[in-house]
Amino acid sequence: MKYVVKFFVSVITLSSHFSTSATEVGMISDHFVPTHRSEAANYFIWYPAIADGKIVTYGDNPIMYGKQARKNATPQSGKFPLVVLSHGGGGNAGQLGWLTEALVRAGYVVAAANHPGSTTGNASAKGILSLWQRPQDISQLLDRLGTHPSVSQKIDFADITALGFSAGGYTVLSLAGARPDVDKLIRYCEVSNKGKMTDNFCQLLFKTGGEDIFQQIDWQPAGKDYRDKRINKIIAIDPGVSDAIRLETLKKMPEALLINLGEGDIQSVVDAKPLAKKMPKAIYQQIADANHFSFLALCKPNAKAILAEEGEGDPLCDSPTGAQRSRQQVHQQLIDIILAFLKR
Repeated sequence: MKYVVKFFVSVITLSSHFSTSATEVGMISDHFVPTHRSEAANYFIWYPAIADGKIVTYGDNPIMYGKQARKNATPQSGKFPLVVLSHGGGGNAGQLGWLTEALVRAGYVVAAANHPGSTTGNASAKGILSLWQRPQDISQLLDRLGTHPSVSQKIDFADITALGFSAGGYTVLSLAGARPDVDKLIRYCEVSNKGKMTDNFCQLLFKTGGEDIFQQIDWQPAGKDYRDKRINKIIAIDPGVSDAIRLETLKKMPEALLINLGEGDIQSVVDAKPLAKKMPKAIYQQIADANHFSFLALCKPNAKAILAEEGEGDPLCDSPTGAQRSRQQVHQQLIDIILAFLKR
């Protein structure tokens, strides 16, 4: 893990000088059918824009606040580096609007696809476990961006970062060359005492997919190499099933920022520190006053009551016990850290 001192100096400098007031957020939405799938993936492109286009809200739902963007707005002049996002299992790109907005205002084009079978309104146990489909979605999204009539000329394709949260963290690691121990994946829920996050994850899989869900899946594609050499940097936040990744596959990774949400001992299912130790150009950081779900959008006042009524088992809107900062403050720290890494 290199350049840590220089990196933290950059964070301090960026926090003092970063301004987001000059740039509007443009947005394009569309869909495509990846060649490895039989159904379409919805995708979104956010980009620095001028103040035209129709103002729309994206990512809003009864639980969490969305963000506004200018649909089909005119792009600003120039070319911009690209950040491609991968959401968590059962989530969607709109949940990360707080980060999307900050990246665009800092001068980045941001693109994301909702992974079929693993996204809000279209999720299944089999889809969530078929992790190898996700990096293929992203690679084919990059192909599509390269010929997109509205934004292809606005993207600097020599400067591409892949950023992912939870299952999306696994996705970007895979795009950088990480490969799993397939036997560990197949037996992932057979190992006990791995922590509450793993217990909840496995219970959900068995409840929705059946007790034999791991036997229903053809695991042959899981161990293949899905590296995409167009990607220069990766950012993985609480990468899912990180304890199933083969550490020897991490030796030739590009520059990487690995983040865990929370302090102290991190549950093995998302623990990024052992991965960072094996990566020659990795920065690792833990974020205080946060838990796994702190990376999601800000929750609305009545969100907890709705979640309780629905029987939601995960603390989607809760801060850790004893937290001194709000989710919004945690988001700002994450924005500063991520932008400092991107601008190194």
